[in-house]
Amino acid sequence: VKYIKLELGSVATPFIPRPYGEELTMCQRYYEVIDRVFRTTSFTLGDGMFAIEYPFLVEKRVPPTVVLPSDKTELIEVVGARNSTPTNLECFTTIGGVRFTGVLANDANRIVGLNFRTYADAEIY
Repeated sequence: VKYIKLELGSVATPFIPRPYGEELTMCQRYYEVIDRVFRTTSFTLGDGMFAIEYPFLVEKRVPPTVVLPSDKTELIEVVGARNSTPTNLECFTTIGGVRFTGVLANDANRIVGLNFRTYADAEIY
């Protein structure tokens, strides 16, 4: 038996399974791993502030929740900065991506990137 479909009534409607790629794309509308490939770069401004845009692989159904690691010194690697730990690190999500903002003290006019693992999780209603 390859596929089973249970229905009420005397007539069965045909069941056509989705291809694996389509099923994966549908799942990514609700959940996506943001992993160590996160090397999007941005310039810090004169006061050390930065903003990094990360587009989702698949547009979400609703703006997802993205939780930042609580231990920023151990879990977030700052690429291109001088051993700085980002302060005031926040994220803002839309259905198309997430924007990370923060401050790197004494690191003005530098190219920075963040490298860490987190998840984008959209509620299913």
